Amino acid sequence: TTRAKRRLFLSLHHEGYRGGITTYNRLSRFLQEPSVLNRLDLEGLEVDSFSSDSLYTKDELLERL
Repeated sequence: TTRAKRRLFLSLHHEGYRGGITTYNRLSRFLQEPSVLNRLDLEGLEVDSFSSDSLYTKDELLERL
């Protein structure tokens, strides 16, 4: 992330399935810094049209962790 001059796009896949078991991914420890958390905006694009999952704001997503 040190090479980003103007914009940096981060993506997150928080929940998924592996071998039929639900798995949860943790956010990077580098995102816990208040200076980073305050600058994050969450924009979601629903890629899978069959997905019933809703899109979350940054605060809603962090509450689920």
